[in-house]
Amino acid sequence: MKLQLKKTLQALVVAMTLTSSQFCNAADISSGGATAPAEIFTKWASEYQAKTGIKIQYQAFGSGEAIDMMGNKTLDFGVTDMPLKPEELDKMGLIQFPIIMTGLVPVVHLNGIVPNSVKLDGTTLADIYLGKITRWNDPVLVALNPDLKLPDLAITVVHRADHSGSTFLFTNYLSKVNPAWQSSMGEGETVAWKAGQMAGTGDEGTTKIIDETHGAIGYVSYPSAIDHKLSMILLKNRAGQFIKPEDYVFQAAVMRAPWHKSPSFYTILTDESAKDAWPINAVSFVLLRKVQENADKGSKMLKFFDWVYHDNNDFSLELGFIPLPESLSEMVQDAWKVQIKDTGGKAIWQ
Repeated sequence: MKLQLKKTLQALVVAMTLTSSQFCNAADISSGGATAPAEIFTKWASEYQAKTGIKIQYQAFGSGEAIDMMGNKTLDFGVTDMPLKPEELDKMGLIQFPIIMTGLVPVVHLNGIVPNSVKLDGTTLADIYLGKITRWNDPVLVALNPDLKLPDLAITVVHRADHSGSTFLFTNYLSKVNPAWQSSMGEGETVAWKAGQMAGTGDEGTTKIIDETHGAIGYVSYPSAIDHKLSMILLKNRAGQFIKPEDYVFQAAVMRAPWHKSPSFYTILTDESAKDAWPINAVSFVLLRKVQENADKGSKMLKFFDWVYHDNNDFSLELGFIPLPESLSEMVQDAWKVQIKDTGGKAIWQ
């Protein structure tokens, strides 16, 4: 039942991929961006329309495109897995705030190996993407996995083809744990990937390549990995623990994050120090204009986000996403009161 629900939501996401003019004319509120949270935004939109009659459409085209479209004002709100720095937000006249989270997980396709059993550390993962480790029976991988019979098989490296918040988080993490990666590749929504690697568009395109390719390794959102039954890597965190991806290890990172230190909520939860924290956590951020030319629409959007924070925890968890703690949602709503106004300077959220 759960798998069928996810497939139905994926079909809805594809069906909603319209031209900008069609998209804006079809909905009361136009939104889009990161592909990883597309399923949950589609579910939220469906539930909220049934409750209120307000139609919200979400286009899954990647974080980079969402940022561009918010800049040229072709979306009412955007969603990105790569938070913008305060100076970028100010330049664009935007506010950002966290809305939901999950994990970004490295996954492998290795026939004959027990699913969810391969262990890697961050340095080794980066060396695979740097092309320094090219076969699954490399001595470094064998040493990390003494209980597994890794095959004498070439590693097929898979990355995102589009400008992606997932790629930003992945490369941000690799930059923190591997100096060679940091100096040669760096971080970003895309980087100068090594020749010969495979690339997929969006979470779905990347997942498809990995699912069809024996010997592949890649990175996708936790919900996509669960949905497609991909074998997830046990990744060694900064505390030296090999961590299995699951709900509570993502929560461990978000609960300890210093959200209160930045009014822009700029926080990246990679390589966290908590003993039980997953190393690559993906927080999805909403981008919203500080000055709402249509105050009624602005109010509708904030009421929708308020509903998301307080009334949807069950199906968020069902789809593999982690609702934010109440203390954080309260901080966000306090920021709305100060930062989001109509053209006359009046606060929209009271």
